[in-house]
Amino acid sequence: MTRDGEEGLTDGTEQGPPFSRKSGLVGLFVAGGLFVGMMQTAYVGITQHSPAPLLISIGTTGLVLVWLLPAVFNSYVILESDAIYIHLGLSSIHIQYEAILSVQESPGCKNRGALSFDRLGIEYRRDFTKDDVFIAVRDKDGFLKTLQAHNPTIQIKRRKKRA
Repeated sequence: MTRDGEEGLTDGTEQGPPFSRKSGLVGLFVAGGLFVGMMQTAYVGITQHSPAPLLISIGTTGLVLVWLLPAVFNSYVILESDAIYIHLGLSSIHIQYEAILSVQESPGCKNRGALSFDRLGIEYRRDFTKDDVFIAVRDKDGFLKTLQAHNPTIQIKRRKKRA
């Protein structure tokens, strides 16, 4: 199975092809900021001959990379026969199609999971409350068409195109 959506699954299940993640400037800024911060703290530790800033820099960078790298390189969405499976780095979520209320293009700063500003917000019912998750997929139009084919009552809210 590939995460680019080029091949379907080969295990005989009724799942559709995975939609690969899309990472843009958000992921680049996070990784770049992390690197610059680590280098600055390491420089302070080396120039002051103090191991504490260097150890703190290495420790915090390691912890953040454990969270960030899987999110950058191992995030995808699979539309299964009865639910959507969203894998975001170290976590994953299953959402039944019937629970999805709306999907909208989300231009705001609310990110939670999508490493791109060109993302979709999925609002769904969870237990007795509403929740949302943000994803960024390369083939947004194909994703929305496939999602609505599974549940035609999902409201799709698109941004207006700039002229």
